[in-house]
Amino acid sequence: MLRRREAELAHVGRLGMLGEAVAEIAHEINQPLFSIHNFSQACLSELAKPAGGNQAEIVGWLERIRTASSRASQILRRITGFVRSGERSVIDCSVNDLLTDTLELISWRISRQRIDVDVRPAPPGLRFQVDRTQIQQVLMNLLLNACDAIEQSQPLGAGRIAIEANDTDGVIQFVVEDNGPGVPDDVRDRLFEPFVSTKQDGMGMGLAICRSIVERHGGKIAVVKDAGNGARFTVTIPKRPGQQAA
Repeated sequence: MLRRREAELAHVGRLGMLGEAVAEIAHEINQPLFSIHNFSQACLSELAKPAGGNQAEIVGWLERIRTASSRASQILRRITGFVRSGERSVIDCSVNDLLTDTLELISWRISRQRIDVDVRPAPPGLRFQVDRTQIQQVLMNLLLNACDAIEQSQPLGAGRIAIEANDTDGVIQFVVEDNGPGVPDDVRDRLFEPFVSTKQDGMGMGLAICRSIVERHGGKIAVVKDAGNGARFTVTIPKRPGQQAA
């Protein structure tokens, strides 16, 4: 019963994150659909010409339609995979693929704020066994929090986020760092408790859900940088279920 409640709470958190981004997600999907429409019109116009028009051009446009439709399909798969409900489902997955897909999900926000993102991927081929959707939720929450902090403290285009993944003694470690205002001293020790937030309109549930997810995986989440110098969060996850992060 407890696991089901935790899964439901995590699901609500994911829906909330994407709910704030509906307009941007719609715009992202509309771009490949617009391309499909234009190239389809071009094909129809060319086919209406005597002898069927220029076949080489038609083939080229059809290839672009296929590329655009694949792009739209990828966007929808990422979104539906992220918001799926259900109890924890552990699978073997690539650390770097998870990192890339998470950044794709929030690319709309990074572009809007013109944030410089420094991605430091894990060694090629590094994999771990986790609930992919839930760990993606943790990373997405940390990245969106970094965007919020930058928006409050930096002019447009001056924000910086660094995200790193590495293998440390058999444990996967993610590090998310920003150049926002940092975490105030008076909330740092309580930051992962429910209803504690540094945002004026925040409910204080995002990081509490993150801690629950990470600890359920046998891992740890922490904030490790002083206020005033940005924030630095670390997430450590064992490669295999049943292990514990040091």
